[in-house]
Amino acid sequence: MRFFSPLKRDIGRSLATVALLVSFGGTAAAAGPESFPVGDAAWKKYANSGTVRIITKGLGCTCTAIASDMARVLNEMGELRVLPVVGHGSLQGIADVMYLKGIDLSILQSDVLAYVKRNNIHPNIDNKVRYVTKLYNSELHLIAGRGIETIEDLHGKPVSFDVKGRGSAFTAQNVFEALGIVPVRLHLERDVAIEKIRTGEVAAAFVVTGKPADSMLNVEPGDGLHFVEVPFVPVLADTYLPSRLTHDEYPNLIPEGGVVNTIAVGEVLAVYNWSPDSGRYKKLERFVNEFFSNFEQFMDPVRHRKWRDVNLAASLPGWQRFKPAQDWLDNNAPPAVAPMASLRNKFHQFLAESNYAPPSAAPNQDELFQAFLKWAAQNQ
Repeated sequence: MRFFSPLKRDIGRSLATVALLVSFGGTAAAAGPESFPVGDAAWKKYANSGTVRIITKGLGCTCTAIASDMARVLNEMGELRVLPVVGHGSLQGIADVMYLKGIDLSILQSDVLAYVKRNNIHPNIDNKVRYVTKLYNSELHLIAGRGIETIEDLHGKPVSFDVKGRGSAFTAQNVFEALGIVPVRLHLERDVAIEKIRTGEVAAAFVVTGKPADSMLNVEPGDGLHFVEVPFVPVLADTYLPSRLTHDEYPNLIPEGGVVNTIAVGEVLAVYNWSPDSGRYKKLERFVNEFFSNFEQFMDPVRHRKWRDVNLAASLPGWQRFKPAQDWLDNNAPPAVAPMASLRNKFHQFLAESNYAPPSAAPNQDELFQAFLKWAAQNQ
C-alpha cells in the first residue's frame, strides 16, 4: 500500500509547472541568477539549515545506497539537506543515533533492538529510540562449502558470523540459538570468509544484506560454494520473516528453477525520541513530511531496486513509531481494507514462504496464526 498513484504524481508535476510559469511571469526562462547569502554568519545559517545526517551500517551495504538516494531526492540547500554518513554496523548505529553529536537518523537491522534489550546494553532504550519507517528487508545468506548440506551440519564447525557489531553477527547468534546448534564462532570480513570457505578453513559464513549481494555474485560455479537453507521456525517469527533466494538472483550458486529458503530481517530508519518542543524534533518532523510526501520519487527506475519493497505504513513489532511519522500516516493513509478472501490468500502465501505444515497438521494452531499475523502486518 503506497499513498501516491502515478496519476496524482503527474497532476502534481503539472501543477508545479504551472506555478513555476506563473511565478516567473509565464516563462521559466525569465528567471534571474540564483541568490546566495552574504557574509560568514549568513552562510553558516544557510549551510546548516534543515541539515539531517543519516548514518548507515558501512560501505558496500544496501543501506548506504538507500541513504544516498534520499540525499538525491530530498536535498535542497538552504531548505532540507540529507547528508549520508558511513558508520559501522547496527549495534554501533543504534548507539550513534542516541549519543553521537550531529547524527539525526540511523539505518539499522530491526533485530538490534531486541538484542540490546536482551543484553541490557542501553537501559531504558524503549524511551530513547523510535522508528520513522520500516525500509526494505535484508535476506540472510548462509553460504557454505563442500560437505555442508544442512544448517545442522555446522554444529561444531568453524562459521563466520561476520564482523563484530554488524547485524549479521547477532542474527547468526539468534538463528543458531533457536535451532540448538553450536558452531565454532569466528568474526571475519565477508570477502575473507568466502575465500576461507573456498580453501576449506571455514565451513560457512552468515551474510545479512539485501539480495542480490554483490559479494556473492562473483562466486564461480566451480568454487564449490552453495547456499544452505535456513528454516523459519516459530521462535524466530517475532523478529524475522520467511524469504527465499532464487536462480535469477544468483545464477552461479542456485540451479535454474531452484529455490533456497531462508529468513529476512527488516531494515529500519531509526531516530532519537526528541522532545516535541526541541529544535531537533521540529527539524526531523520536516524531514519526515518531505520524505513521506515525496515517496513516489523513490520509485523511479534510477533509484535502488529495494525501494520497491518499502511500505511506509508497515508496522514493526517491538518498535514504537516516531510521532511525526505516525501523524503523517494518520492524515494521509487510506483506510485499510482486508476482505476475508484477501486474508485467506495471504495466509496461503505465508504457509508457502515459511515452509510450515498445513494448518491441519500444525502442532500449535495459535502459535501458527500469531506468526501469520506478524508476517501479514509487515507485508501489508
